[in-house]
Amino acid sequence: MKIINSIVGFIIIFIGCFFMTITIEHESFQTLIYKFLGAFIIIGGLHYLKKVSNFGKQR
Repeated sequence: MKIINSIVGFIIIFIGCFFMTITIEHESFQTLIYKFLGAFIIIGGLHYLKKVSNFGKQR
């Protein structure tokens, strides 16, 4: 189960990185919104890895 939770966490972080790389030409506000959304998703993915899948703890 820990492997599945880790994979889900990495997928969430990958989606956040995808949003961070989106750049829309001549639409700086929309690009900024995508950057903030990507950062928020990455933080959520890191939180998921730390809390739900106990990724940072050694057993």
